[in-house]
Amino acid sequence: MEAKLLELEASIAQAQRAKALIEHGLACRHRELSMCPRFRAALKARLGAPRTDSAHTRSPKRRSQTSPDL
Repeated sequence: MEAKLLELEASIAQAQRAKALIEHGLACRHRELSMCPRFRAALKARLGAPRTDSAHTRSPKRRSQTSPDL
């Protein structure tokens, strides 16, 4: 039961952060929300550090020379 309580508290905290960010977005003086320093900082914090697992660090496959360009 304690684990569920901790899980619920974490969900509530996340929802409160989302609500605060939405409220800020509604009142923000920046026309483009993506230009707002507060929004950008919150987004950066939410996304965290770039992923380094192998699925995201491989170089893209090269297209075959015989495949037509679309």
